[in-house]
Amino acid sequence: MTVRQQSGISGAAMVINIEGINSLANGNAPLYIVDGVPLAMSVLNQLQNAAGDISSMQLPQLENIESVEVLKDADASAIYGARGANCIVLIKTKRPALGKGGLNVSVYSGQGRVTSRLKLMNTQQYLAMRHEAINNDQMVVGDGDYDFVSWDTTSYTDWQKQFLGGHADITNASASFSGGDARTRFSVGGAYRRESAVFSRNFASTTLSADLSLLHSSDNNKLHMDIGLHYMKNDNQLPVNDITPKILLAPDAPSLFTPSGDLNWKDNTFLNPYGELLQRYRAVFNHWMGSMKLTYELMPGLKLSANLGTNYIRLDESAVVPLSSMTPLLSTFSWLRSHSEGLNAISSWIVEPQVSYNFKLNAAHGIDVLTGITLQESKQHQQLMEQLLDEPLESLD
Repeated sequence: MTVRQQSGISGAAMVINIEGINSLANGNAPLYIVDGVPLAMSVLNQLQNAAGDISSMQLPQLENIESVEVLKDADASAIYGARGANCIVLIKTKRPALGKGGLNVSVYSGQGRVTSRLKLMNTQQYLAMRHEAINNDQMVVGDGDYDFVSWDTTSYTDWQKQFLGGHADITNASASFSGGDARTRFSVGGAYRRESAVFSRNFASTTLSADLSLLHSSDNNKLHMDIGLHYMKNDNQLPVNDITPKILLAPDAPSLFTPSGDLNWKDNTFLNPYGELLQRYRAVFNHWMGSMKLTYELMPGLKLSANLGTNYIRLDESAVVPLSSMTPLLSTFSWLRSHSEGLNAISSWIVEPQVSYNFKLNAAHGIDVLTGITLQESKQHQQLMEQLLDEPLESLD
């Protein structure tokens, strides 16, 4: 199993492969089943953002996961067919334990930094390399070589420190309360997490979640009911583009700001990367999931059961590209100043009635028979709107 994040930016999607690439038709990601409810495996975002793809596969908070089981090969195909081509990941969330109750609270905070940095050239080394390249190509320095003719060749900026030298603030808090008796047990909890970005604290991923679980057995112990409800909201605020590649700017490139505090375009010879931080992207992700398992024993060995589940996922996203974020060379192209909004929603339900019979031949042998069907429906709705800005960015807050 390989687990990686698409980028180091807060809120970037996780990519998980099990036993490599297994299916061209169904992609490379495994199918996730949470408490019997399959999660949709789609890319939801329609607008560009620095974090890359935003997947509909949003797992419960780690504090609420009890166990993870992986089915592969024949086991996965026999139960889920072609959907199990890339393995099945069964996730079971926590349920209230018998005889245990009370309040649990956990809070922690920390900071994240870029721990490994590239060894880049200083200004003298960079200019020597540029001179050698020009000589090797039998060329001469021209007006377009701004790093020679327009910029201060005695200046030096460590762009890694400039863009990635900050720290990300991380705060995580969770609380749960459980109680009940031998017949009925319940637990309710919630969690909060916020993580900012190393290049600016104005960009952050904030997650709120709430969970409810209920276990109930009838007095005659024939009816058993297991209910789980989960809700999660993630507010992800990012730049439109990842500025990490900008650490490879020439070390004698101009400063980002003029003495008056405006963005420095250096007479249109410098594509100021800070302008991209003025292009804002926001994604608000809402995920609601409910599951219920009912089991009734008609007679010794014969049981009727039903797994019921529903899942609703919605992503609202917006991107604002103000004209002030672009070089003055583009000032006449007012149509580039835009505000885009996207909506992508997926709703699904699943019903799995089953009948099982267990017949004991003797103390060491028996026969188990299981039959059932699966009914499932999924709907997806998409909407995309783009419009030109007729007002400055500040009025859109």
